[in-house]
Amino acid sequence: MRKPKTSPSMQEPLMDRLASDRMFAAVVESGSFASAAQRLGTSSGYASKLVAKIESELGVRLLHRTTRALQLTEAGQTYYNRVRGSLTRSTSSMRRCAAQAPPRAGRCASPPLDLRDFKARADSCRVCQGLSGGEP
Repeated sequence: MRKPKTSPSMQEPLMDRLASDRMFAAVVESGSFASAAQRLGTSSGYASKLVAKIESELGVRLLHRTTRALQLTEAGQTYYNRVRGSLTRSTSSMRRCAAQAPPRAGRCASPPLDLRDFKARADSCRVCQGLSGGEP
């Protein structure tokens, strides 16, 4: 392997890096390029290309490849541990942000409710009904 010419973060956009890292993690977790590609909805050739691109940029081999198996190198294990942590934090952050987002116009914020049925069961409750376009 040759040494990287420039920093990977300077060389490719963040979304490309995330896609490559996500693919690398999927390859490691599934144990094959074909399984990882199927899981992420792409081809095994593309999966192999993304991992090879990371290896080229870093200047180290991350996986030992044979026709029957893949095995992480020491550098691959280190990289996988960091990638897995980053992907987990990213997913968690996205879920927290999505949970805090206001409902979009045209979508229900709560499940549908038959108000007549509710009123019949709860005589002491007063029901007020209104529609909102999502803006306060």
